[in-house]
Amino acid sequence: EITQGGRRSEQGPATAFGDHALVSTVPAPMSCRAVSEGEALRFSRVNLVKLSREQPAMGVKMLWALLENAYKVQEADAED
Repeated sequence: EITQGGRRSEQGPATAFGDHALVSTVPAPMSCRAVSEGEALRFSRVNLVKLSREQPAMGVKMLWALLENAYKVQEADAED
């Protein structure tokens, strides 16, 4: 469950969130909590830059995945 700007949303399996923080220098305060058992992966902007330098093909794949996720979120927000 993600809370941002007073809005709550539940995320499904294999969902990414916080991707805005990887590409922006402007903070986007949010909180999250698990509503069921699962695993979480934390990936920082520093790690994304390092990955992009050391493994450019993987860095590009990560950036495309972030962009795709951002469009999905934007479309979902537009429907609300």
